[in-house]
Amino acid sequence: MIPVIIFGVTALQFLFVMLNLFSLPGNMLATIPPIILYFTDFMELWQLMLILAIVAAGEIFEWISGFFSAKKTGATNKSVFASIAGAIVVGVIMAPLFFGIGALIGSVIGAFAGTFIYEKLATSDNRTAILRSTSIMKNRMFAIVIKFSLGISIVILTGIYIYQ
Repeated sequence: MIPVIIFGVTALQFLFVMLNLFSLPGNMLATIPPIILYFTDFMELWQLMLILAIVAAGEIFEWISGFFSAKKTGATNKSVFASIAGAIVVGVIMAPLFFGIGALIGSVIGAFAGTFIYEKLATSDNRTAILRSTSIMKNRMFAIVIKFSLGISIVILTGIYIYQ
């Protein structure tokens, strides 16, 4: 029974972690199976706390890096929200391309496009809009890689903790 549980939880968590490629909070959703496993006595409290701490660290890192990246180039919070909205929309639209890799590409393109459109409308300056869009796009790529890596680590940790 344990291998079936490990496979099911791992598959579900991996699907949740894949949502990070769409700029959605996949790691937060990936904490649902460990919480359920804790209440069914498959995990201990310290194991659950470690998983929650890893997820919280990823979310905090994404927020802080986005804040400093935007402020470095003078972008506003509205630019960051436009970036997130663009990343989600274009990521979802491009998801079927290249067997799902299009989601990652679309997320990056959408982050750039969302910021560029907002900054172009707000400042009417191409140079400023491109500078801010590029900065926020680079940050989104970096944040996606970090959050995806942390998500994979919680999937692995959950499997290890169940099997103990």
